[in-house]
Amino acid sequence: VRAPEKAAMKWDVGADVECAVWNLGVPTQLLVSNEDGLVLCLDTRKGGGSKAVFSLSAHEKATTSLSLSPGAPSLLVTCSTDKMLKLWDIAGGKPTMVAQNNPQVGAVFSAGFAPSVPYLVACAGSKGEVAVWDILAEAAVADGPYGAQLEKFNRAAALANAAGGGDGDAE
Repeated sequence: VRAPEKAAMKWDVGADVECAVWNLGVPTQLLVSNEDGLVLCLDTRKGGGSKAVFSLSAHEKATTSLSLSPGAPSLLVTCSTDKMLKLWDIAGGKPTMVAQNNPQVGAVFSAGFAPSVPYLVACAGSKGEVAVWDILAEAAVADGPYGAQLEKFNRAAALANAAGGGDGDAE
């Protein structure tokens, strides 16, 4: 039975919140970024005010946006006013950086994975420009634990393989 007077949970994240998203891989967790560059993972099962599952110093400046790959829900992209995009593997509550990219758009205010092509990250920044980062172009992703999983969404490669019955390379 729902108790509306107890429905809200609160956590102190130490600075102004920039972004909050639900963890696609663990639906009881939420990821929060703040103006100090931190990303915190909070578990609603532990209740408001509980200790974070992890606290990650993701950027030197404000971490302005968070997005999880729908094709590999443990892959988190963060962006910042430090002009960088960073890709993290947050599996098991132990985040590790996989790759980073400076998209040359100035301070990056927004970033998100494409829903149907979950290895593409769009971002926008202070120069009034938009860029797209193909994380499969990063060796650490392509050759890592999520490469084959994300490659399944590569329609161009799938079409080439279907047409030629091979790997798409010309002989």
